[in-house]
Amino acid sequence: MPRPAVISALLFCLMALSGCKQSELNSKLDELRQVIMFRDRYQSDFQQRVDNLRKSLASAPSDSVAADFAYGLFNEYYYFNTDSARVYADRLIASGSKKYPKFIFDAWKSAIDRENFLFDEAFEKFDTTEVPASFRNDCYSILESSYFLLYPLDERLCLFMTEAVKDNAIETDLKEMLLGTICMFKKEYPDARMHFSLAYDAGAPFHLNMKARNAYLLAQSYKVLEKNYEYEYWLAQSAIHDFQVSIKAYSALQELAMAEMSRGQYKRASRMMELCMQDALFSKYWVRMNTAVEYESAIVSALSKAESKRIWILGISAAILFILIVILLMLYFLNVKQRKLLAETNKEKEEYIHRYMKRSVEYLGSVEKYRHKLRMLLKQEGKDAVINCLKGPSESRYSDFYKEFDETFLKIYPDFIKKVNELLKPEARFENEHLMNLPLRVLAAIRLGVKESRDIALFLNCAPASVYTYRSKLKANAISNKDDFELEICRIS
Repeated sequence: MPRPAVISALLFCLMALSGCKQSELNSKLDELRQVIMFRDRYQSDFQQRVDNLRKSLASAPSDSVAADFAYGLFNEYYYFNTDSARVYADRLIASGSKKYPKFIFDAWKSAIDRENFLFDEAFEKFDTTEVPASFRNDCYSILESSYFLLYPLDERLCLFMTEAVKDNAIETDLKEMLLGTICMFKKEYPDARMHFSLAYDAGAPFHLNMKARNAYLLAQSYKVLEKNYEYEYWLAQSAIHDFQVSIKAYSALQELAMAEMSRGQYKRASRMMELCMQDALFSKYWVRMNTAVEYESAIVSALSKAESKRIWILGISAAILFILIVILLMLYFLNVKQRKLLAETNKEKEEYIHRYMKRSVEYLGSVEKYRHKLRMLLKQEGKDAVINCLKGPSESRYSDFYKEFDETFLKIYPDFIKKVNELLKPEARFENEHLMNLPLRVLAAIRLGVKESRDIALFLNCAPASVYTYRSKLKANAISNKDDFELEICRIS
């Protein structure tokens, strides 16, 4: 075959292979988006597991059984929230259980609190003879992950892992993971990738937090080999497992956001980092919070440089969306009002459009000011100042919004509170028929067609449980059948 034909054939094969890898990556990213979309369902499953463990702990027939359930709760909260995990670590320490040695949890707490000296002291105390065979696998895993909170991969940790893999009590997935990490330290990257792949495949289907760790490490082995498609693919796989077990202190999605930014996917990267920031703050893992702030700052900087025009377009689109929503609301009310109120309604429509246009413009301005403030804080005062700023209260924005919502809603339904009182028993009625409060806002949201407690809670910036409580109390005080109470609310005009 002539040389040009050979070269053309090779180029065609390379392009086909590249297209195939990109297709696989896009499919995995789509799967991740679906998992994130249903993260509340996974959160509910997590809460069910925790509730069951708490009930079992409360009714444990002996101290040893109670220790098992306490460790189960510690394990569930390990990558979820350090405060909750600490509660059960302290309980295990206080129990004096020989099955769960005290120094393991002292080491973890020292790493969380960034107390290097105390961690080193606990780490050096490690003696397999003091740890039952049934707990040694988890013991190695806790010490290894705690070590990385304070130190990079170094020779001391490699010596620890070399001894660990000799232990017959260690499970296959952890053993292969440690062997892969040792190979990473020795820069034997193909061997590291092989061990991480074996570790991922060996993990039990229900042990998703371990599979998440091995998928993340497998991504790192591809990263050093500069195989970007595979690197992002396994980051996405790790992130999928993180969300499936409700892990909050994750790294995979943070790195994936940066990878997306490097490919010019600024919008997707920004959405990912917004979620990462929320979960990092919730988990209270300081390493994850620092990384999230660093990455968020990089994405904000990239957006400000390369996406300024798109930000303006987004702002205009948001304003148009608000206007369209208001117009649709006005059209709805125009259809149910009497003809003699047509002129008055048109005037109100213009007022509402102006109000929401003003609110949209103010919101866009505040977003830009907040971004500028974050950049200035990062530049002048560092990461900690940015974290403190993000932790700061934002209640004033909500109070302004709810004040304006109350005024608008009561203009549309001027007799709303009075008609609600007509549906309630005398002792449960609202005294002021011109002032909205949280229970009335819950009913207002129902009147506007928002039926799910989760959606109402999102609108009112409160917990879904609070919304559920208000709805239950109001139904219980209804004059008529409580099951028809909300239907009567929806008929108020």
